Amino acid sequence: MPFLSRSIKRPFGRRPARTDLNTLVRYIRAELERQDSVATDRLQQPFFTDICTGRNMGRDELLALAYLRDVQIDPLEEDHGDPATYLERVLGEVRTAKQHFAKEEEDPEGFGVGTFSEIIRKLEGWLADGAN
Repeated sequence: MPFLSRSIKRPFGRRPARTDLNTLVRYIRAELERQDSVATDRLQQPFFTDICTGRNMGRDELLALAYLRDVQIDPLEEDHGDPATYLERVLGEVRTAKQHFAKEEEDPEGFGVGTFSEIIRKLEGWLADGAN
């Protein structure tokens, strides 16, 4: 997956007191990698498969992550090197991807939408804390 990076393993929820744009990019990539790892693990475990439908929650989570491939994680010129502007843009793109996913995909237990919601909640938290 193009947004995944193996260079950082720290949990997305923790960040240094002062966050620059490059650090935010690494943390977002790490969170997407973490989400991918969790979904892949669930896909391989029968415990996460509905016995009536045969549907695995990891499938819905991986499908949600596929929609996130269109989110531009790398900073753009329009971000002006400002962490808050960058987070607002990324947050908007993630919300748009969530809307497209909800409209287009079957997600009976809501795990795909939950993947988006968890990422959005973390991005909003960083933005509320003042991303610099």
